[in-house]
Amino acid sequence: MKVEESAPKRSNPVASTIRLFEAFLLLAAIAYGFVWLASRTGGFRSLAEERLSAAVGMPVKIGNSYARWNLDLVFENVRTVDNGRANQPGIRVRRLELDWTFAKSLKAAHWMPTRISMEDGSITFATTVTGQWEPSALAPMSEQVASWLGVKLKTHVRPDVEAAPSAAPARPSVETGSARQLACGISAHNFEVQWWADGDAALAAMRGLNVDATPMLTPGRSITHYLVKLDEVKGANNFEMNDATLELLDVGDQQVVLAFHSQRAAPLDLTP
Repeated sequence: MKVEESAPKRSNPVASTIRLFEAFLLLAAIAYGFVWLASRTGGFRSLAEERLSAAVGMPVKIGNSYARWNLDLVFENVRTVDNGRANQPGIRVRRLELDWTFAKSLKAAHWMPTRISMEDGSITFATTVTGQWEPSALAPMSEQVASWLGVKLKTHVRPDVEAAPSAAPARPSVETGSARQLACGISAHNFEVQWWADGDAALAAMRGLNVDATPMLTPGRSITHYLVKLDEVKGANNFEMNDATLELLDVGDQQVVLAFHSQRAAPLDLTP
């Protein structure tokens, strides 16, 4: 008697696809949970402190850190070491947030935030013996904003000290880019900025400063939109301005003022 062999069962392609999709979801959930939990650990903060210290050029400490549901990173109580001197260069930020767009990061083949947002902070600049502003990484944008508002920042180099040679140009980035070469958007809200040179009083000071810088990519040209608002600015020679608003486009070789008004008009220096 001949027994017929049963044909092998074919796997259901739909069921296989569902199982594969479920496996990917499980791995994604594990990775998501790992990143979410890791962002709250001291080890993660230590790593972030190293990166921020390298970016600012000064030792930086972070009080707290965590990730939002969309994995945007939030750092609280970010500050440089404080020795109690009013003219000590440094930065203090109550809240710093890195917003991500993962599709753009994957396309660029490196993790780059789409916007860096800072709230409630202060930045103190002081001159070194070579006449350079410190923290040096933040000086280009601060000098540019001060220039737009008519504040003159003069530094003095000691005659017995030669200025350090300029470093080789690097690829524009958040860490090394100038105010006109932003790799991502930058927002700073409710800041106080002071510049100290020689003497017992600040050379210039800004209070209630809000800056929103948004880079816009166009064919063959990089454009940055700036919106600057501040409550008060004081400078040398009794310079004072209140409730100022400045909006402009920086196209690299020139700046186009879209709007400017304040309680006291001041000449704008838009020299590149």
